[in-house]
Parts: sequence; C-alpha cells; structure tokens
Amino acid sequence: MFGVVQGGTFSRLRTESAKVIGLMPFEGFGIGGSFGQHELVETLRLVMPILPEEKPVHALGIGWIQDILLSVDQGVDLFDCVEPIRRARHRHALTETQYVDVRQIARQRPDGPLVEGCDCAACTTATAETIRTRCAAKDFAGSRWLSIHNVRMMMNLMRDIRAAIAEGRWVDFKAERLRMIESLRPTVVG
Repeated sequence: MFGVVQGGTFSRLRTESAKVIGLMPFEGFGIGGSFGQHELVETLRLVMPILPEEKPVHALGIGWIQDILLSVDQGVDLFDCVEPIRRARHRHALTETQYVDVRQIARQRPDGPLVEGCDCAACTTATAETIRTRCAAKDFAGSRWLSIHNVRMMMNLMRDIRAAIAEGRWVDFKAERLRMIESLRPTVVG
C-alpha cells in the first residue's frame, strides 16, 4: 500500500505531509494533486528529498510525455493517467512527442499507420485513414484502435526510459525528447 503526499500548491503543507507520510511503513509513496506548468517539478524537488530513497514513488495522474520525462528526472518510478484513453475518445493519437488529431495524421499519410514503426494492433492492422473514418462515423472501433495505440506508445516510452537509464543514456535521451517536444510546441493538442 502506498501513502499519498498531499498539500496542493502549499509548500508548507506538502513538506509536512511528506514528513508524516514518509515515516509511516508504506511500501511506497504517491504524490497527488493537480499541477499547473512547472508546479509538478517544483513539488517533486520539495518532497523527494524527504521521502525514503529506497521506496518507489508514484506520480498520480501524469500522462503527458514532458511531465513524465521531468518526473523521472526527479526520481519518480511509477505513473498512471487516463490521458491516453481520454485523448483517444477525442480522436487524438500519441506520437513520440505529443497527442495529434487523427485527421491530421490521415491527411499526411492516409495509407500508413498512425506512427511509423509502431507495433501496436491498430498500426499493424489498420491505416490512419481507416481509423479516422471510423472515428468520424462515431464507430467505437475508431476510439478503441486509438486507445490501443496510445497505451502501446506509452508502454514504449516507459520501455525506452528504462533502457536509457540502464544503459547510462538518460541525460541525452531526456534532452533529445524534450527538444523534440519543444520544437513542436505550436502544434501540441491541448
């Protein structure tokens, strides 16, 4: 069972919560809250030094690639979020850097997969145009394919993060992904 560090945007409350929860015999710790831009990293910098280093930390509700990269950099081990499925319901496919409307993908490469090289069931069995058509028709198969794809992309991201850390490439991996995200900033679906 994990103890959850709360406190909102109040540093004193976060610190106090981390101290109290950190002393309890939990198997790991969760860091909860709704975070605005930069608040997540500031909160992690505040509470991570207080929590026991040998136990895993779970960032609750973090589903954007940039936030995951920045959280891993602060020592977070686990993540969960509805974002990949929520975005699928709104016709967005996850790429290596962002969520993109399936209509945009289908215009660029109608006969190709959602993401080149993706091995998910959606990308290996349907074209971007087929998925877009199903979404436009409000056919459940369209959002199901996007959900399968988005979850697979998130799993691939976590696999790549683990490999980069294990192989001593984390700093370069993180920097490259953040550069890619920043270069696409104007087109990010949000």
